[in-house]
Amino acid sequence: MRRLRATVREFTRASALLVIGWYLLAVSVLLGAPAAELSASLPFAVGGAALGTYLGGTIRPSRLRLWAQLLGGVGSVGVGVWVAWTYPLSALWVGVGTVLVGGWLALDAVAVFRLDPFFDGAVAVEYGDLHETIGAADAPRSLQEIGDRLGATDTYVRSVVAVLQSRGDLERQAKGYVANNLYLGPGFSIHGLCRRLIRPLRVLT
Repeated sequence: MRRLRATVREFTRASALLVIGWYLLAVSVLLGAPAAELSASLPFAVGGAALGTYLGGTIRPSRLRLWAQLLGGVGSVGVGVWVAWTYPLSALWVGVGTVLVGGWLALDAVAVFRLDPFFDGAVAVEYGDLHETIGAADAPRSLQEIGDRLGATDTYVRSVVAVLQSRGDLERQAKGYVANNLYLGPGFSIHGLCRRLIRPLRVLT
């Protein structure tokens, strides 16, 4: 049940929903897909992704994921430029928006490489523990405090924090780590979402 709750919550991250929503809108406009057809296909896409998350159950700090995001962002910029050049009248806004979204994804990946949340000996962590840690970090918490909350080893706690840092769910501040509270619901924070969206600028400038 804990894993199921964590899986469902994974699909309420505001930052991810913004990116996914834009790409769905762009594809529907370019293909001329009616809203009804797009809406009908959405549950299957989300359901398949949710099943994969549930069956996997774990995630580990990974440079490969960041490289995939970087290359995907660069590719999106290229597609956006092509769309804006090819359809300057009917789909210019789609092209410009795709360039902005792709550029953000690429810069965010570079920012994570700059933060370097990876370390030797990192282990896979449970999605449920990721959400448990976010709940424990509404106020700045040290690694020791997070470890006490999880009742886990130092290596495991560092892996949890590394994953959350790379995803933008957790940020390091002077007094410890604090959650951005990106999940839609009672604890959602507009300030945290804004902090998440401008992270590339803060880290790279």
